[in-house]
Amino acid sequence: MKHSISQIVLDEQFASYKFDHQENAIRDLSQLNIFIGPNNSGKSRFIRLLFKTEKLNFVPTAIPLNEVNLLVDEFKKELQKKIDSLGIIDYEKIIENAKQIQSIQFAKEGEEFLKPSVDLISKAASINDNGTTTIVIGRTTNTKQTASSLRPIGKKYKDQIDNLIDDPKLKFDFHKLYIPSLRGLRKLIEQDSYKIRTDIDYFKNEKLDIFTGLSLYDKIESLKRGGPDEREIIRDFESFLSENFFEKQRIELTATKGSDVVSVQIGNEKEQPIYNLGDGIQSIIIMTFPLFLNQDKNLLLFIEEPELFLHPGMQRKLVETFLNKKFSRFQYFVATHSNHFLDLTLDYDDVSIFSVRKANGNKTDKQVTPTFFIENQSNPNIKLLDQIGVKNSSVFLSNCTIWVEGITDRLYLRHCFNLYQDSSERKKYREDIHYSFVEYSGSNIAHWSFLDDIQDDDLINAKKICNRLFVIADKDGLKKLERHESLKKALGDNFYPLNCQEIENSIKKEVLLRIVAEYEGVADVTDLSLTTDFTEFDYQDVYLGEFIDKLLSDKKRKGSYKEQSGTITDKLNFCRKAIKHTNSIDDLSSEIIGLCEKLEQFIAKNN
Repeated sequence: MKHSISQIVLDEQFASYKFDHQENAIRDLSQLNIFIGPNNSGKSRFIRLLFKTEKLNFVPTAIPLNEVNLLVDEFKKELQKKIDSLGIIDYEKIIENAKQIQSIQFAKEGEEFLKPSVDLISKAASINDNGTTTIVIGRTTNTKQTASSLRPIGKKYKDQIDNLIDDPKLKFDFHKLYIPSLRGLRKLIEQDSYKIRTDIDYFKNEKLDIFTGLSLYDKIESLKRGGPDEREIIRDFESFLSENFFEKQRIELTATKGSDVVSVQIGNEKEQPIYNLGDGIQSIIIMTFPLFLNQDKNLLLFIEEPELFLHPGMQRKLVETFLNKKFSRFQYFVATHSNHFLDLTLDYDDVSIFSVRKANGNKTDKQVTPTFFIENQSNPNIKLLDQIGVKNSSVFLSNCTIWVEGITDRLYLRHCFNLYQDSSERKKYREDIHYSFVEYSGSNIAHWSFLDDIQDDDLINAKKICNRLFVIADKDGLKKLERHESLKKALGDNFYPLNCQEIENSIKKEVLLRIVAEYEGVADVTDLSLTTDFTEFDYQDVYLGEFIDKLLSDKKRKGSYKEQSGTITDKLNFCRKAIKHTNSIDDLSSEIIGLCEKLEQFIAKNN
């Protein structure tokens, strides 16, 4: 099941918030929703208001409300037309009830919001012959004939609405949980002091679910003593920790008798208090344990500053966990300052970013009433990062960097390297911990110096920023040969010129044919009309877009595969198709496998 909410309609408590559209609503929500802005910009205040809203008014993701409204309107019109043709005013008050049905603008949490419309259509579909007719004065009518005239209309629209809606009795009940920035695993007093403080400061409502981590001992103790389902929750969470943070060693969490702190055993190591783990692992536990605890609910999770104590690699793992299919019903509302957290969102679907800023409003009684502006951002961009006062330097926190020419090189190489690592029991290296990618945008590499004794003040000394680097460059064009020689001299084995024109030319023949088949809209590669048979060597040193255009003798796709230069048109979309059709190490060309071997050696040396 997909996450529930695409839009939230806001009430009067959000009056100080304005949007880049007319409606008083937060739109285009995804599974992970990130709110950023300067300090005191109103982002945290906004997610707290959402959290404490008792009953949300929202537009559901899975229900096409516009289509439902259109269908109901057509039903009402056809029903009225039939009633008029029968020379009566009403039958079983069906027209009277129809007039009371309003268009559904949004769903109400906890209510069967589709019920009035569905019930009306269902009533028409099963209307009986003994109903009561409201007759125009001086006319008579046959109730049996009237009912038999109305039933087909009801059945027609009931079939349509059944096709449109899986569950007409659908009712959304959300469990809202808030994780404040004040959190930890070491109890200060008998009670959860962080929760008490958070509730006093922000909510003043003891019924709200606030998880600070201080109650972890009590929750684990309760689950361990529970039935099979409760104990399975703990085992599932322990497996998650083992798989992602402890190299698959057995993990056991225990609420030790006579203590108020959870104990953890890692493999065969001696059991120890959980607070002896690193602060990053403790923070991950606090933010992910509620996911396993609430798998049976439609969870809305509100988190303040998730990046606290987290290394960039841990931040990536947190995002991956949030967006795991296992938790697809959940939605997250996050307030953050982390530039790396924003950068990560480029790698994932179903993420929305909202920038929040404050402007002083009208003055009343010598006091300023602030107004907050929320704007949806399609991508984190330079303006956005500048607004929160950070530089995009997070890649330099990993142990080494891999420099590639652009986004498609990064996306494709990441995918291939992961397949390469997964193909054996070799040590797995994790992006943003063991290594990171840097995009240098092709010819912009000329602005960087990789020499220790830099002489040109206009060049950037790369080694002063990140000394442990590996540079990959395209082969395209004779102009690059001199530059390649300089890079090889400066970097030695840490420079890798591709043995083909561009990264796309390294795609294996079988994969390339599957990509072209998808573009051409044919079911199988054997259905492609090719001019001649060919090998991977035939397109190694030519522009791939031009090669594909010449390859197809009967091209069904209207668009060209090549840009004016001959390279692939719409490289990003082509790259995504390549990733889609590259599913195992058997789909990797010898060129890519050789490069992956080099990358593995480089990363291992620097870790």
